[in-house]
Amino acid sequence: PCLLKTLTENQHNEYPQNIFEIGRIFEQDTAQETGIKETEHLGIALCHEKTDFTEIRQILEALLSSLGLEFTVKESRHPSFIEGRIGEVLVKNQKIGIIGEIQPQVLTNWGLPVPVVTLELNLEILFELVKR
Repeated sequence: PCLLKTLTENQHNEYPQNIFEIGRIFEQDTAQETGIKETEHLGIALCHEKTDFTEIRQILEALLSSLGLEFTVKESRHPSFIEGRIGEVLVKNQKIGIIGEIQPQVLTNWGLPVPVVTLELNLEILFELVKR
């Protein structure tokens, strides 16, 4: 949502708009003393008329190959993404993130007139995999 908000607020700037952010994600986790688990994530969004799943996957491929990691993308579902254009990013059969093309209705809700593709990676898991 933060990346979509930034894109919405910057429509006065010309396209393409390719942005990223690194930040903490908070999830409920009863195994934690506080009941909340915090992890560091990387989010990337590409926004322009011709962007698509292939373009964001190429960025994922460049990033992970530069770290010496092989990955697969397992098709999945999420209501914010176009069916068939979303997947879980797996490294050594471990889910490290999600990649996909945002659903047109979500773009309309945010007032975005052009396609958006996104990628989110759990940096803590990714760094552990790189260390090994």
